[in-house]
Amino acid sequence: MGRKDNEYCHTKGEGKCVQKDDLEKIMPAYFESDMIVFATPVYYFDMSAQLSAAIQRVYCIGKPAKATKAAMLISSASPGTGEGAVVSYKNMLAYMGVEDMGVFALAGEECKSEEKLAEIRAFAKGL
Repeated sequence: MGRKDNEYCHTKGEGKCVQKDDLEKIMPAYFESDMIVFATPVYYFDMSAQLSAAIQRVYCIGKPAKATKAAMLISSASPGTGEGAVVSYKNMLAYMGVEDMGVFALAGEECKSEEKLAEIRAFAKGL
């Protein structure tokens, strides 16, 4: 498959990808969203392969037309390991022209903290 084939969904697919899979089930909700929240564990210094794959799959449409904001939630066993995910997230938002509402990165024992969970809940309610 050459580069021309790789660009088909983005350039000629009219917002649809040639790949037919379960992502098609969530695309209607994605199209209507006004905010995107990315949530991922960090296993090895970056977002999970599953989140990365989902982001790659929406390349055919980019951001939802209504989306103006985004946020990211990161969970890791070790402090200081999520920076790769944050860099990818911020680069993507700059490309999409979406406002960053915040990054919540919890590590180690923080992941079990009721106080930290309450902070995230308060943030979500304020959106």
